[in-house]
Amino acid sequence: FTGRGAIGLEALSRGEASVTFLEQDRAVSAQLKKNLRVLQTQQALVITVDSLRWLAQPGNVFDVVFIDPPFLPGMITATVAILEQYQRLADEAWMYMETATEDPTPAGPTARQLYREKFPLKVAYRLYRYSRHVTLEK
Repeated sequence: FTGRGAIGLEALSRGEASVTFLEQDRAVSAQLKKNLRVLQTQQALVITVDSLRWLAQPGNVFDVVFIDPPFLPGMITATVAILEQYQRLADEAWMYMETATEDPTPAGPTARQLYREKFPLKVAYRLYRYSRHVTLEK
């Protein structure tokens, strides 16, 4: 769900060690790769793939995850469930999610705690802290 990659590019500009971009659209991925070449960064990996399929296998563990999929019913819940099931979240990871304002709080790991949320216009922003060792209260 990389889209234009603005959040990942911002993370790199603020010193993030590495960023993995998952994007299904080939044209969008190609443009992002071009932008990264212009920026001369080696800390980014662009993978052209269905994000849910890629996450639904053993692999990288992430400290920070930005989840901004298309606003389709159940997409956020499915993404969060896959991240937990395939152990893609580091202990004490941060999860940032964007959903339509009218969508309910996404179901997902019981080991997460809401840190902050805002509801400007038609988008809800939520930031969670995840811990795989402790079940946190919602």
